[in-house]
Amino acid sequence: MINFRGLRQIMLILYIGIILAVMCSCNRNNGRDKPITTSRDLPTDILLATSSDLPTDIPLATSSNLPTNSPIATSRNLPAGTSEKSDELISQQLIGIWHAAPSVGSGYNNLFFFYRYNRFKLCYSQYDEAKRVIDISGKWTVDNDKLILSVDEKTVVIGGELVESSPSAASEYSIINGTIEKLVLDPPEIIEYEVGQIEKDTESPYGIKVIIDGTNYWRICDDPDDEYFNSLNDVSEISNTDTEFDTYYNTKYGYSIKYPVSWDISEEPPAGDGVFLYSTQSIDIRVYGGYLLGLGTDTLEIDDAKSRGIPVEDFTASNNQKGYKIVEKNGDRVKLQIIIYGQNVHCHLYADVSASFYEENEQLLIDMAKSILVFDRD
Repeated sequence: MINFRGLRQIMLILYIGIILAVMCSCNRNNGRDKPITTSRDLPTDILLATSSDLPTDIPLATSSNLPTNSPIATSRNLPAGTSEKSDELISQQLIGIWHAAPSVGSGYNNLFFFYRYNRFKLCYSQYDEAKRVIDISGKWTVDNDKLILSVDEKTVVIGGELVESSPSAASEYSIINGTIEKLVLDPPEIIEYEVGQIEKDTESPYGIKVIIDGTNYWRICDDPDDEYFNSLNDVSEISNTDTEFDTYYNTKYGYSIKYPVSWDISEEPPAGDGVFLYSTQSIDIRVYGGYLLGLGTDTLEIDDAKSRGIPVEDFTASNNQKGYKIVEKNGDRVKLQIIIYGQNVHCHLYADVSASFYEENEQLLIDMAKSILVFDRD
């Protein structure tokens, strides 16, 4: 006999199981219609902001891509007119020759020589012909933006008389017939000057300048021992005579000589080797130069004089450059030749004068020859 009660219970359980299975299937279908949101499915305007996706007009701020108008301030890219102003840096950069004008003309303005090992020399302007102090020298240092000069030597003019100055002078009067003396100061005299920045100067042929005691100085040479510039302030024996002198510079061969300002020297010829210092019908005084060729022509005058029995004497200029002196006397005429040798150039002072002129002016001619400087510049 069939048990209907048990059969109904089984059917009920099956029915409930079918309903549950259908409900689970519906839930799985609904999940597939709502996918999980990942970065790949985000809209393009809502992406994660990473450095690779940043706009190109907002670069990372690094020193390699800073704008050119915002440089890193280092001493190597400081703009013109600025510099590091430490005492040590100023001291290092002051080594050299500084001129109180952006160029050197027929004479020099105030001229500073800053040597290594803290020695200095200050030569006062040649355009001040009434000055009593020619130059000062001693030790120097920089402290708290001050240039401190310890002066232990002075070159001064003692005595003399005042006359009207030369046309090129900045002073009204000129001292002549004075005696030049070197004074030693013990204890030293201390002078302090304000010293400014070492600056670039793009408008001058000399690219560096500094302000000392309110005056601009341009560095015209890095080497304070430069022979040429040291020769400009050389106080030679000629300065102790009773004659006022000017200086002729030959830029082709590189030499100079002092001569009386009252002499009307000639223009240089096309060859550019020299000038007539004094020329009349009976007087011929000239100076000329040339290159040493390493041939017999370098000593032609000397060899000729020796071959004719004319004395040839050794001669030394005031700056210790060596040469020879030849004096040939013939009746009432005298020929003088003094030759000074540099490394590559020789300079000749030649005079063909009357015996009376030579007797009266022999010392003048010797002093002129001693003032010769050969600095071997083309």
